[in-house]
Amino acid sequence: GYRQKFIITMSEDLINMINADDDGDWVAEIKKSMRDDYGKDAEISEAYNGEDRIITASFVANKKNAKYAPKKMGKGITVPLLDYNEDEYNADAVEGLNTVSSTYTVIIDKSIAPSIQSIKLRRKSGDTVSLKATSNKTAYAISFPTAWAYAQDPVVEIILTTP
Repeated sequence: GYRQKFIITMSEDLINMINADDDGDWVAEIKKSMRDDYGKDAEISEAYNGEDRIITASFVANKKNAKYAPKKMGKGITVPLLDYNEDEYNADAVEGLNTVSSTYTVIIDKSIAPSIQSIKLRRKSGDTVSLKATSNKTAYAISFPTAWAYAQDPVVEIILTTP
């Protein structure tokens, strides 16, 4: 399988605002959602850097959760993101995500795609958004606003085009 790591970075101010509005624990809800989506074997961690909360889910996409494994098709590689539930859409939460620093990052090892020509996020409706990645010797990091994953027309997959 493929080891996948999803990192969500959220402003502590945003988390406090949402917790106050909903009288809950938004970070715990996100971690539970990750556990539900990625399985009991997923490694889920939380860190705080003085300003932001960083929640990381790391798991191996294998037979049990194959829907998250990258799929190669010709010169393209598709990396599935979240399973989005329309019932979970919360306009206030998305507005909060849009107003403060909150990013969703996907790290892709270069063994999956040694070279990338283009990167697009596909929304549930089929529309796409072009992005750039940062990289080092071993991986690419693709980041976008977390709100894009929770909007009414959420991003559902990354499409990489290779040379």
